[in-house]
Amino acid sequence: ARAALAELGLAGAFAVVTAAAPGGGSQDDAFDGARQAELEEAARAAATVVRRVDGVSPDGAHRERSVAVALPKDDGVALGRRFQQSAVFW
Repeated sequence: ARAALAELGLAGAFAVVTAAAPGGGSQDDAFDGARQAELEEAARAAATVVRRVDGVSPDGAHRERSVAVALPKDDGVALGRRFQQSAVFW
């Protein structure tokens, strides 16, 4: 898995951030899609490596569009906060 991530430019530490369901509340797909586009634009402005990924629950029942970004941890957390997220994967 690490070799595959390295091939995508994610050889070091990175954050996974979503813009879906800000504040933990559910939103319709159009709202989340528009916010995801804003997140991807903000991520490209902040990071040299940005990859579109999906965050998926262990049982596969829940999926959120996300981005993997090669940023320092504090910057990844700040990006998540900007999009009103309760969590960021690191």
